[in-house]
Amino acid sequence: MLGALYAAAAAGLPTLADSGYEGAGIGIHTPIKQPDGNQVLSPDNRTYNRLLRALCCLGERGFARRSSVV
Repeated sequence: MLGALYAAAAAGLPTLADSGYEGAGIGIHTPIKQPDGNQVLSPDNRTYNRLLRALCCLGERGFARRSSVV
């Protein structure tokens, strides 16, 4: 799976991944984790996470629909 992520990122495509791929490299966008303690994410980081989830869910839905047809 990482090979496909790296190839897409190297081609300049925005590459979205879940938090399991944190630290995978440049060009691979993962959610920003909640800080420790009583700190909260900034509004910019919360918006980034919300947009990332919204885009990922479209791809996941497409995969689910395709696999149910095949």
